[in-house]
Amino acid sequence: MKKLLSLPVAVLLVAATAIITPLKAQSWVPQNGYWEVVNTVAKPSEAIVKYYDLAGHLVQQERVTGRVLDLRKRRVCRWLNKRLQRALVAYAPS
Repeated sequence: MKKLLSLPVAVLLVAATAIITPLKAQSWVPQNGYWEVVNTVAKPSEAIVKYYDLAGHLVQQERVTGRVLDLRKRRVCRWLNKRLQRALVAYAPS
């Protein structure tokens, strides 16, 4: 009987905690722009990364060589987001 009661209570606690805790911004999701990676099958260790602001204007374009950008990895996405932030700061009108 206690097992039957403890399961709904546990589910209720988890649901209440999920509702109460605010959602954090994920570091691998860009907030004020986006990037696009263009590479070829012939040369996977070379890529062109284009950085855009939210309006869709090209902010910066750079060539990355000697590094395979595996976009499934959060580390790579965080690295690209840091580069995007630097490009947006340099592009911002003063």
